This record gives sequence, C-alpha cells and structure tokens, in this order.
Amino acid sequence: MADPQQLDNQAPSNLDSMTFDELKDFADTLGLTGDLNSKDKLKTAIRAYYEADPEGAADAEEQPAMKSAVPVIHFVKDGLTLAGSVWYRGQELEVTDAVKKAVTGTDNVCPLEYDDRQQIAAWGDVFFAQGEWPYGDYEDARAKEREAARARRPMVPISEV
Repeated sequence: MADPQQLDNQAPSNLDSMTFDELKDFADTLGLTGDLNSKDKLKTAIRAYYEADPEGAADAEEQPAMKSAVPVIHFVKDGLTLAGSVWYRGQELEVTDAVKKAVTGTDNVCPLEYDDRQQIAAWGDVFFAQGEWPYGDYEDARAKEREAARARRPMVPISEV
C-alpha cells in the first residue's frame, strides 16, 4: 500500500489494484469519512483528497497511525446475537473474512457492515459501531459477580434433572 507521506502531491497510481480493505485503510489514514462502502467510492474520495489538497498529505506528525488490516467493531448495546454468540456492550469483534462469511445471510448481505440506519431498520436499535471500544478496558462488575457465582455452582447433567 502507498504511504500518504511519501506521495508526491498526487494520489497513488496503484489505487486500481488495491483491495477494498487496503483502500479503506488508506482512506482511514487520510481521515476520509462518509459513505465509503465500495471500491469506486473509496478511489474517488482518495483522488478527490489529493485534488483538493495540492500540497499532498499532511506532515508525518499530523498523520494518524496506520490501522490494522482487520476491521474491528465494538458493541454499544447488550443483546445482539451474531455468529452464535450474544454480544454485550464494550466487547469487540475483529471482522475477518471468516466472521463475515459466518454472519452473511442467503441475501449475501453482511450485517456487520450495517450503518446506524440499517441497524435500526433490521433490529430496532444501534448495537455496534466501527472501530475499537473508545473507552479503554471495559469491565462489568455485576457480570463478574454472576460469573463467579456460576463457577461455584456444580454442573448437573441434564439426564439427572
């Protein structure tokens, strides 16, 4: 992938050969936001960035750090069931290709790519947002207490119930 700090006041020439994830990471590095959900939209936004800023990318100290190639979402509300798990506020999920495949329905739509409006339409609320959990480590004291109590109880096989 091209480094925005090493470009010579122009968009990288290899945009057409970059994958969606590489384009998304590059756009994130440039601080581009908006409805960038296709390769064409990403390439257009990156090219427009360099056309609007004839001096090229900002100085190195102003550039955000490169993000991981694997996108991450964080859950902002308890109770969404995806990929065989119930997700709770503060948890994070790396959205790998395997995860996308596991949650993609027969309509070939991956719900992990839903924006706020799509989440509300599908589930009646917003359950997750893009990126890492922004508030540091998340610990739920009540959940820890319940987990400890559950660990102290003996497991009873269903056949004995």
